[in-house]
Amino acid sequence: MANAHLHTTGPYALRVRAAEAGLLRVGVWDTDPWVPRGLTDAMVLDAPPDDSENGRGLPLVRACASAWGAGAVGGGKSVWAECGG
Repeated sequence: MANAHLHTTGPYALRVRAAEAGLLRVGVWDTDPWVPRGLTDAMVLDAPPDDSENGRGLPLVRACASAWGAGAVGGGKSVWAECGG
């Protein structure tokens, strides 16, 4: 939600639902179709400098989630992560 709030000018929304037994899916939709760097499995994100005020969100999601991804939805994109299991 923080990235959608900071980096998009249109509306955004949060969706939380059970994906299947023991899994929670959290998704954020916004009107910007650009998918953030770091959401592909092959890409490794460097840790930000200790004094940086940003750059930790996606690495934390990737470290805690069992699955994640993004895709085009409704003129924008949805970024999601599944946790649990």
